[in-house]
Amino acid sequence: GRQDMLHYISIALLSLALIFTMVSLAGAEGKNQVGWTHYESSISEVWFGTETLYVKVKSTGATMDWNYGDSNCNSDYCSTCDSSGSAVTSFNAFSFLGLLASLAGVCLVTFNLADLPKLLIIGMTAGTAFCLFIAWTVWFDCHNAIKNENGVGDDAVISTSWAMCFMSFLLVCGAMLTEFLAEEGGSSSAAAGASKTPASAV
Repeated sequence: GRQDMLHYISIALLSLALIFTMVSLAGAEGKNQVGWTHYESSISEVWFGTETLYVKVKSTGATMDWNYGDSNCNSDYCSTCDSSGSAVTSFNAFSFLGLLASLAGVCLVTFNLADLPKLLIIGMTAGTAFCLFIAWTVWFDCHNAIKNENGVGDDAVISTSWAMCFMSFLLVCGAMLTEFLAEEGGSSSAAAGASKTPASAV
């Protein structure tokens, strides 16, 4: 019925969000051209992850990386990215766990493997969406600090992992709304069935 269809939509949305969140988590080190912020100059190309920045020198192809908290990282943005990046990594990891729990919950209800409270699933998706929201908004602390570095400015742009985190946020919000509609539909059906019972018994 309609309720099952809504659950299937939630499963699809949460599955996509899980994949996107894995990509954003992979951007923690900025390697493999996957980062949260990207900067390119005539000399080098830099991918900024939540924990590490990864530099590729254009002329030689040599690469190097270091953590924001290392002594090698002496730019003004290092301390900002060290703190905000750690927060982003943590909330991104929480959202990954929340996605696993939400997806499992919806699957259990959809395939009648367990009778979970509907509000529990809605609550799990809401909590996951909150973690993702914190992750992609907090990153702007680091991103703006990078842009404020001398000679960088607007050449520093939001990159793949941030986009994946933001898309995951939208998908989880969609799943939360879908589950809310499924709950409303289930409640309406139950109420309609209850109202018909006395009449059919007469």
